[in-house]
Amino acid sequence: MHLSDMTFGKEPNKLAEVINFYNKTKVGVDCADQMIETYSTKFATRRWPVVLFCHLVDIVPLSAYVLFEKLKVDGARVEKHRQFIKRLGKGLCQELQEQR
Repeated sequence: MHLSDMTFGKEPNKLAEVINFYNKTKVGVDCADQMIETYSTKFATRRWPVVLFCHLVDIVPLSAYVLFEKLKVDGARVEKHRQFIKRLGKGLCQELQEQR
């Protein structure tokens, strides 16, 4: 995608086109990483399937939260990410609790 040797900025702070493009587009990734890291399920393990599973468990609530906020399901009020995760967890466990 970036085949030219173009640079941006003044002489002491020149940035290559690739770095400039990355800096402009990385904000969403950094924000998502920060939100995932705040409420993470990661723990130390050497088994890669467990690491993959924990990573998926971290990403899914954020994706659900983003969709929930964009769609405003059932005219719901705006809630914080933490409150959404708590409600999601309780909703997922409710059926198992009722079976007991």
